[in-house]
This record gives sequence, C-alpha cells and structure tokens, in this order.
Amino acid sequence: MTIAPSSELAALATARHKRQPVVRPMSCAGVFYPADPGAYASALGALSARVRGLAARPYKAMILPHAGLAYCGPIAITGYRSIAHTAEIKRVVLLSPAHRLAFTGMAVPDAEAFDTPFGPLMVDLPGLAQARRLPSVTLLDAAFDREHGVEAHFPLIRRYLPQAAVVPVVLGAVSRQAILDFLHWMWGGPETLIIISSDLSHYLDAETARGRDTETVTSIERLDAAGLTAQQACGFRGIGALMDRARALDLRPLRLDVRHSGDVTGLKDRVVGYAAYGFEPAETAALPTAVAQELIKVARQALRYAVARGRAPEGALETFPEALRTHMRTFVTLEKAGQLRGCIGTYEPANPLIRDVVQNTWKAGFRDPRFKPISSDELADLTVSVSLLSTPRRMAITTEAELIDTLRPGRDGLILTGDGKRAIFLPKVWSSLPDPRAFVRQLKLKAGLAADHWPEDMKAYHYVAETIS
Repeated sequence: MTIAPSSELAALATARHKRQPVVRPMSCAGVFYPADPGAYASALGALSARVRGLAARPYKAMILPHAGLAYCGPIAITGYRSIAHTAEIKRVVLLSPAHRLAFTGMAVPDAEAFDTPFGPLMVDLPGLAQARRLPSVTLLDAAFDREHGVEAHFPLIRRYLPQAAVVPVVLGAVSRQAILDFLHWMWGGPETLIIISSDLSHYLDAETARGRDTETVTSIERLDAAGLTAQQACGFRGIGALMDRARALDLRPLRLDVRHSGDVTGLKDRVVGYAAYGFEPAETAALPTAVAQELIKVARQALRYAVARGRAPEGALETFPEALRTHMRTFVTLEKAGQLRGCIGTYEPANPLIRDVVQNTWKAGFRDPRFKPISSDELADLTVSVSLLSTPRRMAITTEAELIDTLRPGRDGLILTGDGKRAIFLPKVWSSLPDPRAFVRQLKLKAGLAADHWPEDMKAYHYVAETIS
C-alpha cells in the first residue's frame, strides 16, 4: 500500500531540508566493515574476483546477508550489483532481526541519517512516519546501537543505490503476521525495494552447514515458510513474511548466490551460511540472458545424450551458475516442423532448475506416451523450448462460463483437476487454440474428461510462464 504524503509528512521533509540532518554515527565500523572510504573501496575491489555477477534485474524484494564484509562480502555484493544504480529505487525498506537488544515489536530509529564510509545515508522520513502508524512499530533508538543487521547494509546501499533513502527496521519478538502486515503497508511501487537482512546457519562445520543451508534455500525457493526456524536463518521471521507476500503476489525468487564463510575465507571449522536472492513479479520475471542461453544449450545437449545413451545425463550442480540451481517448475517441449513431438514437466518445484530441465528433456523425448521415442535422424529437425512456471493460483470460479470469461488469452497457463483427473496447458498453447472456449474444452479432453462435462469438484489454477528457446 502506498500512502500519499500528508501535511504532517510533508512538514517533516521540509524541516529536514532547512537544516543539517541529525546523523547517527557508525557503531560497527572497524569490526564489520572498514570505516575509511579508501579501505572500504579497496576491500570491495579485492572481493570482486569472488563475486558471482548477474545482469541487473528489477527486483522488488531481496534477501541479503549482514555479516562482516570479509566473510559475506562476495555474496552481499552479488546481490547489490544486481540492482546497482537502478534509478527507479528511491526508498529501501530494510528489515533485520535484533541481535543486541531484546524487545517486543518492530523498532525504528529517530535518526535522520546514518553515517557510512561513503557519506551519510538519508532516512526516508515520510516512509518512517508511514511505518510508525502501525501499532506493531515503535520508536526505539536503542535497538540500533551496534546493530550490524542493519548497519552492515548501510555502506552498500549508499554505494550501489546513492539516490535512495532508507527505512531501517529492527525486528524483536513479533509475529510473522505483523511483519506481513508491515510489508503490505510499506510495499509501494518500483520506487521501493524491500531487503530482508539475514544470515543462514551459524557456527557449524562446513559440511553440516551446507546440508542445513540447502534445506533452507529449498524452502525459500518453494515459498514454503512452514518450519523455518532461527537455527536455519537468524532473520527467519522476515524471510517467512516475505515468502508469504511473494506467494500472495506471485513473485518468483531467483538464487543469486549461496555460500558460507568458509568458501570466502578458507576456514571451514565454524562457518556461517549466506544467501542472496532476488524476487520479481512472475508476470515479467526473466532469467538473465547468459543464464537462459546456457539452460537451453544444456537441454539440447541432454537430448542428444539421451538419444545416444537412452538415459538422461548426470552432472554436478556445482558446475552451473547459482541461478540454474533455483528450484522451479519446468516443462520441456519438443517440436518438429512446428508440430508437437513431446512435452513433459513438473507441477511442483521439486528439483533444481538445471536438473529438472535435463530430466524433463529426456522424458519429453522418451517417456511421453503420445509419441514414439526420439530417433537420432530426427535431432537436426527438433526444436527445444523450456517453460518456467510461476506458482499456480486457484481461480475463484464455479462454472465453465466463469472460467472462460476470466482467462487471459495468450498469457495464462491453465491446470484443471476434477473427477480424480488432471491436465495442464502451457500459455504457448494459445497460439494454436486462441478461442478460450476451445482452449478449456481441449484441456478437459486432455485430462480424460468429456468436453461438455464439468465435475462438481472441478478446480482451475492459472499461472504464467517464461518460455526460453
């Protein structure tokens, strides 16, 4: 929700411009990051070789780590570079768990700016006033004393988003629902970026940490907050609320980087896990071009391998970019001379993207019961496309007529379930079935239902898909 500035908010902004703002000094400098701008810039340069850069995307929300720069720097920088200098972002709403002070609710500061090695980071006073209208939010400046969960981000925000002001929030003992209400209240439009500050597992050996962090990031990618605890992520409350919000708004998470401190420092005895994620609307979500090209290249290679060996290839996930390890729903479509030659996919994000696509490519070529297995002499004439599905959303319809009226031709994919049967059409099917009535009836036939039958337990789910070819 975006609230138009009231006279009270406008007065706050005007008053600040008439005098020097009250700047809160750095309290974590020298421990979590260098206080000297030259030393900080040098540290960024030294860490840049370990940064897994991706093309910029218009992420609406992110999960980023907050440990010392020497430990989580490459992971945090990977995230910030993906939204660096995005002109539309004027406000960063930053939520961190409390590490120093025990309290109830959500705390905001009374500072007008926070000092950083790169100059003061301004507080968005109208945004702060907006946040304070919620009963769960209170002015508690003590919550920001040596609170690295927010302060570790301030220099990076100042560096990579110099035009943005910040609304920093420290989370005490507060319900996920209260945080979800806060996110709804402060969500805004493209001018607002939401950052959930959190590390993952803490002080485990490298092997144990990797296993636990794998479970955690799998939950994030499946937007499944059930069972998420402080042992998995110190910012579990904020992450859980963001996952709920992402599911409600159909945001798609993309893994930008997942590593632990031992991967950065080489010290593997007691490591801390870190993750960088970007969330963007599924309607417009797109893999970075280089990543998409690699995905389709691997799919074609998998098809050639399957024709030669009769099985799907196997490969180590570590050899692929982090984005291709994100758990997603995928469908692989094979076509020959414009005609369908095989199509198989998964309804749930059960596997990392690259593994799912390799398996579904093999199944589309050899396990689609509608077609005979692919032969080697067909390879040159086959085209391969990969569809990345958003979270299916239940449609509020009770009749076929309502469904037909609600569908968006050319955009919506559709899943129908009823009488114990299920079938799916990808959005690309609209090119051959542009009429919504025909689209629905053909899907019922595909499910094994009569075209004129509407089961009492019929449910319809729509989704969108990014198609890569």
